[in-house]
Amino acid sequence: MGKLKEYYHDEINRGMEGEDKDYAIANMMQIQGATADWMAGRMTTANWVKTVVREVTDFENRHDPCLPK
Repeated sequence: MGKLKEYYHDEINRGMEGEDKDYAIANMMQIQGATADWMAGRMTTANWVKTVVREVTDFENRHDPCLPK
């Protein structure tokens, strides 16, 4: 989890300097919410992983969302 948190921290800091500010914050909030639900037992590990992967993929594709990766 440390590397993922570091990745998002770096991306959010970069986003603060440009137009991606709101998107980066919203994306990290999704990860935080999913992690809180998972830790509280309200989400299965499989669903948590799917959520994290989806958010990471969406974040990576933010400039060209139609481009498959």
